[in-house]
Amino acid sequence: MIYFDNASTTKISNLGLESYIKASKESYFNCSSLHKGGLQSNRELNKARNIILESINAQFNDNLIFCSGATEANNMALFGLTKNKSRVLTSVGEHPSIYNTAKALKNSIVDFVPLNSQGQVDIDKYCQMINDNDYDFISIMYVNNETGAINDIPRLVEIAKSKNAKTIFHSDCVQAFGKINVLVDNMGVDAISLSAHKINGPKGIGALYLKNGIHLNPIVYGGGQENGLRSGTENLPAIVAFANVAQDKISNLKQNYNNVLEIKNTILKIFDDKNFDYKINGYKDGSPYILSISLVGVKGEVLLHLLEMDDILIGTGSACSSKSSDNRILSSMGNSKEEVAGNIRLSFGVDNTKEEAEYVANKIIEHCSYLRSL
Repeated sequence: MIYFDNASTTKISNLGLESYIKASKESYFNCSSLHKGGLQSNRELNKARNIILESINAQFNDNLIFCSGATEANNMALFGLTKNKSRVLTSVGEHPSIYNTAKALKNSIVDFVPLNSQGQVDIDKYCQMINDNDYDFISIMYVNNETGAINDIPRLVEIAKSKNAKTIFHSDCVQAFGKINVLVDNMGVDAISLSAHKINGPKGIGALYLKNGIHLNPIVYGGGQENGLRSGTENLPAIVAFANVAQDKISNLKQNYNNVLEIKNTILKIFDDKNFDYKINGYKDGSPYILSISLVGVKGEVLLHLLEMDDILIGTGSACSSKSSDNRILSSMGNSKEEVAGNIRLSFGVDNTKEEAEYVANKIIEHCSYLRSL
């Protein structure tokens, strides 16, 4: 099987799985227990927290709150960092866990900045909205999960903070972390969301980073774990695995990036050499981990199932929006209905090879030629 749907989830690595099993067997104690087993587990918890904080160049007094995944982290950010009647700005290109959560902020005023044709936040519209309004909270994703478009977060933060230094700036970094540099000191952000299962870690574990001094109102109450900010017994095996795979990704960041870039470029070269009719959604120099293309005259879902018969698994966009008949992100970029319907998303991981890319590219051409001939 060839798996080109890594933006939706990744296969857990041997390192991640072995870390998870070892911690499950040896550090199964409750981190809040006062006996030596609990103290041992608590040390493991703090070690893992420090590993991830170091991987994003955070300060020693910054905070990292472990939770069930990036969806919860994004909810924590929006509900926990805004107040009654806050003015909130986000983009129409956000993951549903930001976009739909923002729409659910009943007592806040929420504005959505549009995207440009490349899939990035429209910088002119963004500047205009910043100038016209006084925002308390802004959330803009780093790398778009559907197109791979990369937003210039340091510039967006600088623009926002120059208008209102007290604006809290959050970024969903799920598709960036472990793939490109995510350094909170250079970005200037106040909060970011992370996920383990996008970087060959286990599902069900994520984290919300908070810069020192940023106050979060908890949305999950209970026993007061995570400094009272996210109650619930910590999922230590998943946390340890998360830290280990994160450390591994950061150590091999450049090598993994180059390998995945070769896979993406191989597919595009075959398309171009064979005069294949396609359109890149976004821009060629976006994240090499994601390739979104529109194929006019082809239904993306039909192509997905034809490739499935060849044991090739791809996506047609965000897995969290796969049941929607429309595509908010592609439509906001100015794509036609036919281009949206003909969209497929290929997303790559560390286990993929150039040979797989060659096979998949030729199979796409073969199936599209057939479908366009009908």
